[in-house]
Amino acid sequence: MTNRESHIQNISHSCNEPEVFLKWRLSMLECAEKFSEETLSYGLGIAPAIPRVTAWDIPESPYAYQWRTSSEQGVRVMRWPEAVKENSFSEKIFALFETQKEGVSSNHFFAMSAALFSDGVVVLVDEGISVDIVLETKMPASGADMLFVFAGARSRVTVHETFSFASGNTADMKGRTVFVIAEEESRVAYAEKLRRFSGGLFFINRKAFAKEKAHVSLVEASGYAAGFLKSETAVFLEGEKSKANLVAFAETDGTAGYDALARVFHRADDTVSNIFSVGTASGLSKIIYRSLIQVPKDIHGGVGRQEGNFLMLSSGAEIDAIPSLEVASDDTKTSHAVSVRRLSADRLFYPRTRGFPSRDAESLIVRGLMEDALLAALSGERADSFSLESLFA
Repeated sequence: MTNRESHIQNISHSCNEPEVFLKWRLSMLECAEKFSEETLSYGLGIAPAIPRVTAWDIPESPYAYQWRTSSEQGVRVMRWPEAVKENSFSEKIFALFETQKEGVSSNHFFAMSAALFSDGVVVLVDEGISVDIVLETKMPASGADMLFVFAGARSRVTVHETFSFASGNTADMKGRTVFVIAEEESRVAYAEKLRRFSGGLFFINRKAFAKEKAHVSLVEASGYAAGFLKSETAVFLEGEKSKANLVAFAETDGTAGYDALARVFHRADDTVSNIFSVGTASGLSKIIYRSLIQVPKDIHGGVGRQEGNFLMLSSGAEIDAIPSLEVASDDTKTSHAVSVRRLSADRLFYPRTRGFPSRDAESLIVRGLMEDALLAALSGERADSFSLESLFA
């Protein structure tokens, strides 16, 4: 037995998981070992924003979670070791793991996150319940965890999560896997923001599933000057008249790197997707943003929209933004638009005449772009729950 296999076995036993979970973790390790630990290639001649790395050795490190809910009726929030004790829940999670094996092991780092996660939070909301949840997660210098949000039919769920980080070095790696399941006619809105992220690498892999007439809104906000963030989001619109809203805000500076992929897969008729992104790069930082809307030929009435606005605020910054469409259906409306540019003196002229220093004028323009993206993507749907002040405070 290798050191990694032994470590995975210890994690599974410490969580008192059923034996099938240990086998699944080991299968994730096997997937991880098929990928190179040093490269992330997109086949586009574009170097990723994530640097070359060698190995992921995760020590035993504790997580700290705090949460509060607007209502306790019909809502359960549990740590992973507690939740996995329930047989009915374990079977449900294992079925989800099995069907999404390929999605959670799409590269070495995501597969290792899934194999080595040592903790997590599970949110269960019953049918017809409306609840707002605030979650504060302090991540160790190195480690991996999971978040599950199960929204019952006709429920209304809003989750605000804030990440903070223990101090570490540039080689430390952190992983997070997210599952959001929105049952029929539910509304799920999940927003995350990174705070005090100053070093190492952070890998976030999100999967969301929307059943009939369900709406899923995912918002991510990050601002940092060191370290590297790789973020991937995939939403599957499985039910008719379901909807996905994806919004990403990234502000990088110094030597930071942000590498993101947002995808929506239309799997039913009359489905709607919006992907909006805003990013700024300063110093020697780098942003890569890719997005995809996919509509197969047998899907009718689909609507998809992608928009991206990216600004380079220094001569040493680099931004690659790549929107894409894979549409085989004639009965659909899709579009994409992206802008990568430097902030011109003309755009700064008006705020400068109003007395704003250059840096404040830049921030004012960027915040305007973010506000427009937030409102356009959410289309008034619980948009008041995601103000820029709450995302960047």
